[in-house]
Amino acid sequence: MISANGAIFAIRRDLFESLPEDVVVNDDFAITLSVLRKGKRVIFEPYATAEENTSPDMISEYKRRIRISCLNYNAFPDLMSFLRPKYGMTALVLFSHKILRWLVPFFG
Repeated sequence: MISANGAIFAIRRDLFESLPEDVVVNDDFAITLSVLRKGKRVIFEPYATAEENTSPDMISEYKRRIRISCLNYNAFPDLMSFLRPKYGMTALVLFSHKILRWLVPFFG
């Protein structure tokens, strides 16, 4: 996995790093990147459960997705450091899942 779900995720205390103070970022994504940078894995636990309220309407959901996208975009400089060969499959997944998705509107 390259990003945790904010409704339910956990990390070891010794892997936690404070979030940057100079830019607002999506904390789920930033914390996941910091764990990956330390060479640790981020794994999916299929039996973990959580409850989260959904957006009450499509306009609210659209605004939520815009907010999340903007916060992810703020992590772009940090994300670029992962595109080196030493990160192997993580680099490929980040490139295909994040960067290419952001560039899709420019391919049309």
